[in-house]
Amino acid sequence: MEPHAAFLLRRGLQTLSLRVERIEATAKEIVQRLSTHPKVARVHHLSLPSHPDFELAKTQMNGCGGIVAFDLREESASAARRLVENLH
Repeated sequence: MEPHAAFLLRRGLQTLSLRVERIEATAKEIVQRLSTHPKVARVHHLSLPSHPDFELAKTQMNGCGGIVAFDLREESASAARRLVENLH
C-alpha cells in the first residue's frame, strides 16, 4: 500500500467508532419521528420490537445500524415522487 493511502486508512479507522455511533443515534431519531408520522404506515429498523429480527439483533449486535426503511400509507408513484421532491 502506498504511504498516502495508508495514512487515509489509518485516519479513517481512528474515527470509525465515533461515526458509527452517530449514524446509529441519527437512525434512531429518524425511526422515532417516522413512527409517529401520519403519512407513514410502517417503519423497518432493527431497533423496533416489531422487526422480525429484533430479538436476534439484541443477542448478536451492539447497535442497530443506520439503515432505515419505511412504507408510506399512500402507495402510489405520485406519493413517492412527492416524498423525494420534498426531502431536505
